[in-house]
Amino acid sequence: MRALLLALLVLAPGCFILRPTPRPPEPQLQPSGLVIWELQETDGPKAALGDTVLIHYEIMLLDGTQVDSSMDQGAPIEVVLGETEVVAGITEGLLGMGASARRKLQIPPDLGWGDQPVGPIPGGSTILAEVEIVELTKGDMAVGAQ
Repeated sequence: MRALLLALLVLAPGCFILRPTPRPPEPQLQPSGLVIWELQETDGPKAALGDTVLIHYEIMLLDGTQVDSSMDQGAPIEVVLGETEVVAGITEGLLGMGASARRKLQIPPDLGWGDQPVGPIPGGSTILAEVEIVELTKGDMAVGAQ
C-alpha cells in the first residue's frame, strides 16, 4: 500500500519531480569577442546588413546598473543595419535575428564605447544589452510586425 501511495505521489500530474528544469541558454562567443545568448529564437527571414529593424533594447553595466532603455523612452528605435550609428556590438548582435527574436549580448569595449567614458558608462567598460526585434523590414516588405 505504501509503495502504491508513493508511486501515485511521484506520478501525479504537476508533480515537481517530473517537470523538466529549463536550461539557461548557452553563450555563443563570436570571433569579434561579442558573446550572444539566444533568449527567444524565431522562424522566418533573418536580419542582414541594409535591413531596417525596429528594436527594443536595454543597456546595463556588468553589475546590473541600467544605463539606457527604449522601454523607458516609451518606444522602440529604428535601426538600418550597417548605416544607423549604433555601437558595433549591437549591430553585430542584431544580425541573423528574426522578427520577435530576443538576445542578450555581452559587448566588449572595442565593440562598445571604447576607452572613453560616455555618460554613466565608464571608459573601457564591457556592457550587457538585451535586444528584441519588434519589426524587421527587408526592402519594402515588413516581416513580423507587432
